[in-house]
Amino acid sequence: MRVVRRVRTMGYGALWPLDRLFLWLNKLSDYPPIHLRRHVGLLGSGFNGPDYEFATFLRLLAGLKSGNSLWDIGCGCGLLQLALANLGWEGRLTGTDIHAPSIRWAQRHLGASLKNHFFEHMDVFNAAYWPSGKLTAEQWLASFSASGFDVVVAKSLFTHVLPDEMDVYFRGIAPRLKQGGRALLTFFLLDEEQQQASAAGSAVFTFSPFEKDARCFVRRQVAPTAAVAYPRDYIIERLVAAGFRADRITVYPGSWSGRADGLSVQDIVVAER
Repeated sequence: MRVVRRVRTMGYGALWPLDRLFLWLNKLSDYPPIHLRRHVGLLGSGFNGPDYEFATFLRLLAGLKSGNSLWDIGCGCGLLQLALANLGWEGRLTGTDIHAPSIRWAQRHLGASLKNHFFEHMDVFNAAYWPSGKLTAEQWLASFSASGFDVVVAKSLFTHVLPDEMDVYFRGIAPRLKQGGRALLTFFLLDEEQQQASAAGSAVFTFSPFEKDARCFVRRQVAPTAAVAYPRDYIIERLVAAGFRADRITVYPGSWSGRADGLSVQDIVVAER
């Protein structure tokens, strides 16, 4: 696996001169290089894809307004930040991620050019995505001093997190939101409608119970954090236990399960403190 990753990294490195020329010709020189963009989604989704989509969701579903304070957990190299800035949003933004090279790029380029945008590395161990991490999520959150956020977003984070760590993040998010603040989080959620769609063969992904923890389901037992799914009711229960209002949690189903009415690919949960 390490050899494959090394060869892949070398391949992206070889593409960098062409990618840099492409970005310059298309007036996208403020975008990160291809070897960083690949960490935050499919390259085929283009430059006006998921991050512009979620910039819109933040405004329509989470009520994000200019002047608000936003925490982006799992921000990668800052593509959502670029989308928000290009759409005219202004406010205090804190981006955190476990991938150190992405954070270093965002600090140098976006932190320097976008007002009130800050980026911090989460040195959290993750076997698949940051095996050199020295801290647990709980240890890192204990050291993270920022609070008073109007909105928190975590896009494609909890689709890679197992139950105990997920609870730690939920308990870290809720008290850092202002009263009435909202969290916009994405998941793979399992419920009766999803089961019917999967049984019909229309699901993009299928999950099986995780052999080591019955609270969640995974695509691959040998690499569980590659894709993790949860029962819908379990997620709502854990959000309420962390301090979110039971009557202010809304689920927007995604298309991954085969639903024709999916708002995005993953399921979106908006929870209010």
